[in-house]
Amino acid sequence: MPAPDESDERPGKSTKNKTREQVIKEDVDVGGFYLDKKNWKAAQARFTAAFGLDSEDPDAVWGLAEAERHLQLYKEAAEHYKLFLSYDPDGPHHREARKALDEVEAARPSVSISSKTAGSETMPPK
Repeated sequence: MPAPDESDERPGKSTKNKTREQVIKEDVDVGGFYLDKKNWKAAQARFTAAFGLDSEDPDAVWGLAEAERHLQLYKEAAEHYKLFLSYDPDGPHHREARKALDEVEAARPSVSISSKTAGSETMPPK
């Protein structure tokens, strides 16, 4: 008797029998769904998983940057927007990525060198 259909197309199927590319596509697709629903943490988790499998996938990098921006992880978002633009400088999201990169870089707190070292340079009187 033949085994029951173990197709990768079944919802809820484990990733055990899926190819790397199928898993990446699923993570990107589900991450996009979560972005649309404004569930930033879930989107970040799915795009992080896809990015872990292929750090050069522009969709994974884009989605990860978007989720991080909304989670106010500005340093990480800036890194991923820059990475995205290096992979796909004229791609479908390039204008949005440049604008978002400007926003996250402006939102990042700047720490001046003088404020970091001011406490160590000044010695209290004896």
